[in-house]
Amino acid sequence: MKRLTMTLFAASLCSIATLSAQNIYEMNKFSLNDNNGTARYISMGGAMSALGGDVTTMTTNPAGTGIFRSNDANISFGFGNNSISDGVNSTNKFMGSFDNFGVVITNKYSNIGALRFLNFGFNYRKVKDFDSEFSTAGTYNGSQTDQMARLSQGLSKDNFISSNTYEPLYNNDVPWLGVMGWEGNMIEPDMNTPGQYNSLMGYDASTNQNVRANGDFWSKESGSMDEFDLNISANIYDMLYLGASVGIYSLDYKKNSIYSEVYDGDVSSYSLESWSRTEGTGVDFKLGAILRPIENSPLRFGAFIHTPMYMSATMYNSSRVESSVDLDNSGTISNNERFSFDSYETIGDAETKFSYVSPWRYNLSVGYTFAKMLAIGAEYERTDYGSASYSYKNGGKMKFENSNIDESLGASDTYKIGAELRLLPELAIRAGWNYQSTAMTNDSFLNLPENSIHTDTDYENVTGIHNYSAGLSLRSRQGYYVDFAYQLSHYRGDFYAFDGGATESGESAVAATPLKHDYNKFTITLGMRF
Repeated sequence: MKRLTMTLFAASLCSIATLSAQNIYEMNKFSLNDNNGTARYISMGGAMSALGGDVTTMTTNPAGTGIFRSNDANISFGFGNNSISDGVNSTNKFMGSFDNFGVVITNKYSNIGALRFLNFGFNYRKVKDFDSEFSTAGTYNGSQTDQMARLSQGLSKDNFISSNTYEPLYNNDVPWLGVMGWEGNMIEPDMNTPGQYNSLMGYDASTNQNVRANGDFWSKESGSMDEFDLNISANIYDMLYLGASVGIYSLDYKKNSIYSEVYDGDVSSYSLESWSRTEGTGVDFKLGAILRPIENSPLRFGAFIHTPMYMSATMYNSSRVESSVDLDNSGTISNNERFSFDSYETIGDAETKFSYVSPWRYNLSVGYTFAKMLAIGAEYERTDYGSASYSYKNGGKMKFENSNIDESLGASDTYKIGAELRLLPELAIRAGWNYQSTAMTNDSFLNLPENSIHTDTDYENVTGIHNYSAGLSLRSRQGYYVDFAYQLSHYRGDFYAFDGGATESGESAVAATPLKHDYNKFTITLGMRF
């Protein structure tokens, strides 16, 4: 049953927009690009910003479509397996996807004038695929309920008690994680220190000591970041190629997670389930150039710059806790020691509107073709996370979150190299490598603010991402072609179910769970030149 009247609900809804629903891990997740596009682009490691001649390049270096001398249209789709392993448990998710659709229309102006071609293009690309499922378990010297207690410090118990005129979930000073702990009777005020809270979980009355927590975690993520680019490019004297693209983005990200704890020497237990969904639209601008400085040489240099993506987004959150708490330390759980609370049944989905600015991106590249048979491309790219930021709906900056970005996110460097060998006019083979360094500092953690509505406390500090790729191309003399690509994306990470605080040496008090991520994917592109 709803606790509040509809009038109070509508009035309070305005204030919930100032609650925090963002963090550095989501910023990093939404800003990273998969090496995705046409099969040709993937199989060459994405190293085509100087070579050009592929529709996907309009999403990276807009000048790449200036190389085209005939119209081109293609469509790409793929299927793969996403595997996450903690060394004991392994989760595999098989999926199919529609990855890319693009068209370039060429317009020849002159054979001898400055402007040789003026080309126009459109491309859809799946920038990021969030589909994954993961589970793990661990034993910790600490509990997620300790984090609930820490976040609640400074609040009186009256802040957690709802009434006909007050709902803690709408209070900008009350963290939702603290509400879950209070409603589950898992935290209580410290009788000796006003404003401080203690966890009631993981206590062995027979030894009068805190005991270890045995935690189980499961999560499922889905959705994607999709990009739609409008492109214009120019060929000047067959030596300088200039291009510009406008990118329009659509974000749809969903996450469902469950974290539960049982204890050695304590019959208490609980389970916390969290749901969140983020939807948004954004726009960015891209400028690029390719220069062939020597008239009779196939040597090319490329460069591009991407402005930040300006995105307006809405996040929806809800959570549910179920707990059994041995309040009287009897060693058994009675009916009046079982509790449950569902935020959705209380207020429905929490709706938080915000905006964010993604990092600037810069790229330099070089390409060379040997005897019109072997093409090689190499690139360096830098993504500056220091330029990223979050804002509230009213335009005010999120100081706490932006401070975390400055402290925990640096720059990410991407290196690409790829090659294409044409064995016959109808047959070519390709190979590539792509590496993207992590922007996270080694001591990063999910620092939830006091006004956070997040109740999913898990985070992962990942290493750089390696992408290894290879491919095959079959082309007909009528202009039809089929391209195939295989890519293995691999990286490792340190996973934490919750923030257990830091030791005196500054290290996490909760040991990390090492994870291994492998994503095997096959992509097929069907296209034609006309």
